[in-house]
Amino acid sequence: MPVPLPFSAKTADGMAEGRGVRYNGAVWEVGRVARTQRANVVVDRVNAMIASRGLRPGESIGTLQDLCRACGASLPTVRRALYLMQQDGAVVVRTGQQGGVYVADAGAQPMLRGIQQVIFNENAPDTAIQEMRLLLETGAVWLAADRVTEAELEPLMESVHKLDALVGQNPHWFLRENLRFHDLVVQASHNILLTRVYESFERLMYPTTLYEYTEAAQREVVRSHRLIVEALAQHNRESARRRMNKHLEAFFAYRTFHSRLPEEDTPAP
Repeated sequence: MPVPLPFSAKTADGMAEGRGVRYNGAVWEVGRVARTQRANVVVDRVNAMIASRGLRPGESIGTLQDLCRACGASLPTVRRALYLMQQDGAVVVRTGQQGGVYVADAGAQPMLRGIQQVIFNENAPDTAIQEMRLLLETGAVWLAADRVTEAELEPLMESVHKLDALVGQNPHWFLRENLRFHDLVVQASHNILLTRVYESFERLMYPTTLYEYTEAAQREVVRSHRLIVEALAQHNRESARRRMNKHLEAFFAYRTFHSRLPEEDTPAP
């Protein structure tokens, strides 16, 4: 039996809860703590890699697979570590042809911390994050409809096909590809300030996206993404913005009545 950690609080149902370890009858739930500890080890190793290589903001640290090999860790553990590092504004994970893990621009860290401070000080609700996301992404898709290139349309359509193939599969795989699509749209805006703000804000937004999709809802997401790409290919700004707005509003309504996803523990395909 694992050695219990000191208790620091009690939950509403009377279960004692310590530093990530919860006692419920005779069962110690230590999985979450173990995952966090493994992720923290990877965070330390990635930071050491950045320092030893003398990497500067914007320079590549490697792909996810590179980091798995270098850190001797599984893909879920590396993803969790990178999520923690993104929360701190240390790295940026990019998708597409130039995808990989990059040292974050030091200027993005104060921006992220500033947003975090406002959320904390003002006790901002999730709806404020939703509305900010709506403004950022509808603005980005409006710009992208005018500026997107053929080379950028190709990975967007590829993402739609991949998402379609993931319907009914592991929900975390579906979620990651869903978010990758939105990243690609923002990058296609060719507005560096909007892209950097979105990258910072995305670190705060990510937890609000962790909801289970029914298969019908997944198919609706695929359909919405396909319609957005069609509007982008036609360079129709108003249609692209309208479709993105409808897509996001539908998600905000959907999450009100559905369960959050559990933590990921299955490697990506």
